Amino acid sequence: MAKTATHLIKTTMAILCLGSLLSSPLLADAPTASPPTFPECKITPQPEHIWERGNNPWDNVPKDNHRIDIARGWKIPNSNTWLVVGGMAKLDVYHDREASSADPFEAPYIPPKTSIASRMNNNTKLLVRQSNFNIATISETRIGELKNFLEVDFAANNYFGNFAANRQYISLNSISLRLREIYAEINGFLFGQTATTFSDREANGYTLIHNGPSGNSQLRLPMVRYTWYNPFLVPENGSSRIMVAAEAATTDYTQLDSTTPVSIGGISIIQTSQLENDIRILPKSRGVSPLPNFTAQARFEKKGLGHVAFRALARYLEIRPDKVTTVKDFGWGLGFSTRLFVTNYDSIFFNYSGGNGIGHYIFDLPAQSIAYNATPTAKTHSVQFGQGIILGFEHYWTEHLRTNVIAGLSQVNNARFLRVAARGRQNVPYDNDRLDAIGVNQSDVAFVNHRIQHGIINLLYKPTAELEMGVEYNHARRTTLNGQHGIAKRIQLSFIYRF
Repeated sequence: MAKTATHLIKTTMAILCLGSLLSSPLLADAPTASPPTFPECKITPQPEHIWERGNNPWDNVPKDNHRIDIARGWKIPNSNTWLVVGGMAKLDVYHDREASSADPFEAPYIPPKTSIASRMNNNTKLLVRQSNFNIATISETRIGELKNFLEVDFAANNYFGNFAANRQYISLNSISLRLREIYAEINGFLFGQTATTFSDREANGYTLIHNGPSGNSQLRLPMVRYTWYNPFLVPENGSSRIMVAAEAATTDYTQLDSTTPVSIGGISIIQTSQLENDIRILPKSRGVSPLPNFTAQARFEKKGLGHVAFRALARYLEIRPDKVTTVKDFGWGLGFSTRLFVTNYDSIFFNYSGGNGIGHYIFDLPAQSIAYNATPTAKTHSVQFGQGIILGFEHYWTEHLRTNVIAGLSQVNNARFLRVAARGRQNVPYDNDRLDAIGVNQSDVAFVNHRIQHGIINLLYKPTAELEMGVEYNHARRTTLNGQHGIAKRIQLSFIYRF
């Protein structure tokens, strides 16, 4: 009882101290004035290893995009430019105990338990596709420090040919290169592709699976962004910043093609299409994006205590599903996230994102911004509310050994006409035995996603700054619009060398 009370007091103290950071007046006289003090804060200072690379030193996920250590690079002769090369070699060994959960782990596509595909369990794979390579430069110029960053990995789809029936799979030892990030940054301005401003990667927790927990919003997008750093706070005590950005837009949506069942191989289905306006993926898409998406984030941090971030998103949505119809609407999203260090060895993190038409900004909700009813007698649409929640706990057993326990949830409030069309379709088969095809009926409205739940626990060991290894268990549950469920269970071993 006494131990519980002690932990409760420490947690309360941490929250109060963080509040004092947010409410403290700025030093308006001059940037050189003494920093604000926090006499009531009695939090024990964090061990130095906690802060060597930000809140979460084991990730290569820093607070201000990627930190570039000039000491690890080379000065280009006869120039004011430093070159830094880095990356990660990663081997993943995973075993799917239940269902086929794809590579990488993708909870929105878990097959229902009644399907043939759900029996594709006890499958073991060894992969190196998450390995990556990056090149960075830092240059001293007349207008400030110019930073350039390029990162690629090998996690692209291993297919060639037509996206549909004619695509062919490349063998596992022939891996496609993929661009992750590329940008230039100077005087607070960033141009290029990096993680969306609507994300807070430090509040997602650390996982060995590539996509992270359900509920995250860490997609990468082309953008123009400006970051204002508060000059009145001393970096040794804390920091605050405001970011605003215009990001690449796509109107992702689900279309109900008809309420009349169509026979496919003897199975009656009510067809839907899940579409985005990226013609490289789905040429038949009818979504357009007259304006970029606008995002903003305000972040406040106190060293040794943690951070909070407030996020906002505005989207203009438009689809042209046929020759005469145009659908226009507005989407928005709000987010709150935090990571608090409760003790020297424990931190808690929370990340919430939600809004009308937020769609694929939550990783597990692709094509869920708008639902459109293409039935000739209807032709109506609905902007759908989506949300993602992440709650987690991180514990350092020693300086080199730690554990993350994470729960994630993604959910969409499906349009009423989708729910009506899915009624009475609880027994629709996902597979088609007559066509000998797995997942051939997944375009039925019955299998539109409603909720994704995801639990993760891992044990990570980092004996040196470069070497890391760990074991992780993932348990995910997919619930479709007709109430069917799919379960995926994965055990994964990973070996990582950072250079």
